[in-house]
Amino acid sequence: MEAWKVPSTEEERKCLIAQMEAKFKTLSPHRQRAYLWALEHIELVEALVEQASEKTPPTSP
Repeated sequence: MEAWKVPSTEEERKCLIAQMEAKFKTLSPHRQRAYLWALEHIELVEALVEQASEKTPPTSP
């Protein structure tokens, strides 16, 4: 997977936005709604990620 970088020019920014829009349009309607919900509730999503990363993974018996 390619590393993500912040666009440094307006042209790069517009290109990145176009790429993201194209990828979004290929998602199923259910995934689009889930993605939009996550964007609207990013603080909650970040808190859940942080909480999950603090837990130790279960071990197999």
